[in-house]
Amino acid sequence: METATQTQETAVFPNVRSPSSRPTIDLADLVSILLSLTAPDRDVDLLVDAMLGGKAPQKVIDEARVRAGFWLRDQVPPFTAGNEALSTLAHRRGLRAETHFDGSLWHVETRSLATGAKVVVKHALQGVAGVAGIAALVTKESAE
Repeated sequence: METATQTQETAVFPNVRSPSSRPTIDLADLVSILLSLTAPDRDVDLLVDAMLGGKAPQKVIDEARVRAGFWLRDQVPPFTAGNEALSTLAHRRGLRAETHFDGSLWHVETRSLATGAKVVVKHALQGVAGVAGIAALVTKESAE
């Protein structure tokens, strides 16, 4: 069993502490982190699970929520790797993710089953493109 240890390289939240507020991350931050990935990342999978994997999506989470689940990192599905974990996440959010590889990039069309809204994201990693599309639709649907 892998032991999860947060290091400077895996730290998502800044080390700057403000007495008036705790560090937070929102869906836009998550998408930025996702799109910068060059390989699947288990720490980012933890963020995806905390924000999009529960009963209701979380637009903003704080550092304490992520740290509380850090020890469960081995139990979190590998969302950034794509495949079944991506399909399961899309289904949980009431979405469908269809993927196509053109030889260099994954094209992932994420569609809302309720509204028909869709987002297409292209990225070298299937999971990254799919999760970014899911985050975009969650953001769009919660704004309406």
